[in-house]
Amino acid sequence: DSVEYKSTLRWDLRAGKTNPAVERASLKTIAAFLNSSGGFLVIGLRDDGSVEGIESDRFANDDKFLLHLWTLIRTSMGRDVSPYVRTLLEKHGDKTVCVVQCLRSLRPVFLRQPGFDEEFFIRVGPSSNALDISEALVYIADRFGE
Repeated sequence: DSVEYKSTLRWDLRAGKTNPAVERASLKTIAAFLNSSGGFLVIGLRDDGSVEGIESDRFANDDKFLLHLWTLIRTSMGRDVSPYVRTLLEKHGDKTVCVVQCLRSLRPVFLRQPGFDEEFFIRVGPSSNALDISEALVYIADRFGE
């Protein structure tokens, strides 16, 4: 419930190109962890646990990868979530994975991205689920005391 794997941050392995929907999958997970009890997103690991590596995202270097990830987080969730998110790059042989630790946020985190509706996500078992407006209002009142 508190760990999720994503093969890549932005690269669609099937289509062989970057895809905003692939980025959105990681951002949904981060938002859901922040709105729930926290958790770890590991980018560069396949669902079977084998290492894909962030190198598949085709950034010039690790720093460019992290800059892109943090820009996505900041622009889609707000700068004030940064104290609740930590990133760490780990080498596994010749490949690198990015561990994103998400702490429990003190405020509701909404996901806002161009081309998508604003949404509120929580963790439900091993998945990230969007709540409709009435569900989100009840959840936010219970979880955040608003």
